[in-house]
Amino acid sequence: MNLSRINSRFFSRASLLFPALLLGLWGCVIFRLKTSGLLAELQSPTYHPFSIGTAAACLVLALCYPLVSDIKRQSGRSRWPRLILAILLLASPVIIFATLPQDSPTTGFLARRYSSTSSNMNIYQLLGIDQKDLLQDLQFRKQHAANGQSLELDMLELNFIANNSGLRKLYDQTPVNLSGQWLADANGNTQSFRLVQMIMFCCAADAKVLGVRVDGQPPGGQNGAWIDVFAVLRFNSSGTPYLILQQSKPQDDAPPPDLPLPQR
Repeated sequence: MNLSRINSRFFSRASLLFPALLLGLWGCVIFRLKTSGLLAELQSPTYHPFSIGTAAACLVLALCYPLVSDIKRQSGRSRWPRLILAILLLASPVIIFATLPQDSPTTGFLARRYSSTSSNMNIYQLLGIDQKDLLQDLQFRKQHAANGQSLELDMLELNFIANNSGLRKLYDQTPVNLSGQWLADANGNTQSFRLVQMIMFCCAADAKVLGVRVDGQPPGGQNGAWIDVFAVLRFNSSGTPYLILQQSKPQDDAPPPDLPLPQR
């Protein structure tokens, strides 16, 4: 048996094995992102079914690929560079995923894209939110809340309140509950921290990060950890909101809450 025939046979088997393994790895990585909760940090829940469907399709293709591929046409030494290049391109996302740090991979992203909830970001039209309905809802909730009752808010609602003078006056000194990821204070202040939420239309590539300063002892844990905060909402002279912490609770045993997104 000459070397050319050995090379051709080995290539034929490799051309069946490697694509099947890579398709299987892709499917497993997507499922791992979902089960670990990382998919919720990187993609809108609206698109999760498409990602899970893609993962399932990859696993099915991994099983079926050796059955549908034509071995007789997979021969020739000149095809090796193309096979190796295709393997490297397909494997690169899997390699990147395997080398992610143990803590939240989005922590640096959150810090780089951080914007105060007082920023006029004009994101409501992009998300398909009717601003008149949101205004009426926030007014109704505050006006019908019992004296001293804390109100559930998210960062998108806080952003809307901060950019409406009437709502700022209505909500000033209101006890509120918010959930989000905590980041250390940008100036290194140990008596305050930032509470943030990443708001996505599709995925992290188009995400906007809204956050608010919280005055109080930072919770234990690491940057990017999800926490529930009970605090008093205040506004400074320029209309920028901040929170006076009353209590914080880590979400160690609970999945992150749904991001403040309309379901399309």
